[in-house]
Amino acid sequence: MKKALALGLVLVLAMSVSALAASVDGSLKFEYDYEIEDDWTLTITPENGIPKAELVLNVKDEGWAFNAEIRRILEGTDTMQLRQIKANLDEPQVALTIWANGKETEDKKDPLEFIKSSKLQEGRDPKFRLEAGVFGVNAVVDYDSSEGEELLYGFLDTTVSGNKVGLAYLSDMSEGQVDDEDDEDDFSRSRTALVFGEMGFQGATVKVGAGMSFGQFRDGDEVVDRDDKNVLYGLDVKVPIPGYEVVAVQGKWRVAQEKAFSTFGSNKRVAELYALYQDSLIKGKAGVKGQNKAEYDADEEALTFLAEVTVREKDDGPDFDDVLDDYDLLTGYAVKAEVSRMAGKKWADNPLTRLYLGAGSKFMEGLFGMAELEYKSSKKDVTDADLYHKDLKTEDGKQYARYQRAGAEVSYDVGAGVTLIPFAGYEKFSEGLGTEALEW
Repeated sequence: MKKALALGLVLVLAMSVSALAASVDGSLKFEYDYEIEDDWTLTITPENGIPKAELVLNVKDEGWAFNAEIRRILEGTDTMQLRQIKANLDEPQVALTIWANGKETEDKKDPLEFIKSSKLQEGRDPKFRLEAGVFGVNAVVDYDSSEGEELLYGFLDTTVSGNKVGLAYLSDMSEGQVDDEDDEDDFSRSRTALVFGEMGFQGATVKVGAGMSFGQFRDGDEVVDRDDKNVLYGLDVKVPIPGYEVVAVQGKWRVAQEKAFSTFGSNKRVAELYALYQDSLIKGKAGVKGQNKAEYDADEEALTFLAEVTVREKDDGPDFDDVLDDYDLLTGYAVKAEVSRMAGKKWADNPLTRLYLGAGSKFMEGLFGMAELEYKSSKKDVTDADLYHKDLKTEDGKQYARYQRAGAEVSYDVGAGVTLIPFAGYEKFSEGLGTEALEW
């Protein structure tokens, strides 16, 4: 991480020096965090009492642009956090992005999400992305070495007669490739190649994908070949209701066999059926999602019934999916609500319920606000790991039975390039399956 940070600082300096004739802007944000314990005592420590300063630098000139974000710049090089470094050229279209420490960029994935490189990068280990576009072909390569894994992603797509076609690739680089005819310890990395297509016809859209995994993986001391039950395939169809352009029906079917290698998972099938509604001010979805093993097992089936709706006052603000993330771009109010309930034979007497409500608004010129509430709960505590809901897990792997979260934030532009963003949050986990991380 220190090497990446040093590289980032060198890039910042180099690009800044070369930008004497370019357009330069940016921001410097100071953040104070204070924790209130369960007994309502205020705790100030070096970790949360010191102002966390974040520097954002944007440089742009004809044919190229550069962006850098560095957090905690007042606390010394040992705690300084690289958030993002991005440089891109217009001709040829090439972009390099390095990001970490909770920064979000953009998901890269195939249409059925068998292979997905997440936009969010937690922790200090950086993620690298190289993007290029030439002759109508778009290519993306991601490299992620966080969480004890080394994953290489590749995506390639183009448009043919108005339809999108492409390839997706995933390789596990965590263990070295060993290929020696005289060596009994030969090992072939896990790899997956996937072809996909996305087509439209009279308002309907069809997405298809199929792929195969290769190589080997370790199951304890045993090396297992991915030579059978290694296929992934899926279909996603969305059809509008004739005469009701704002209403549609969507069906999805995805299968990853037992030895498949993907970010979607393995030995699983997922079927989904939804009714959709969307006009300029309202977007809603309701339906059911079923999940099971690749080879159907009635004892393993889980059904999730869900409904969600987003309402916005005006249609000239952020997209429906971003009304709360980008609440400071709203031109009116927006409300988002979600409810879901998962049950199945395994969880017959212990279903999982999730409720979410969020709202954001523009109160006046330069003044915006948002608030969120979320609640997740099993009917009762569970001590059997095999029966524990996988969705009831913290980011560090700890299990719990119930979860509550509430938060509010305000953004106020006071002028002269200064924005105040006071916020407050509350989060609580109940007692659960213990404090040790579990592997699922």
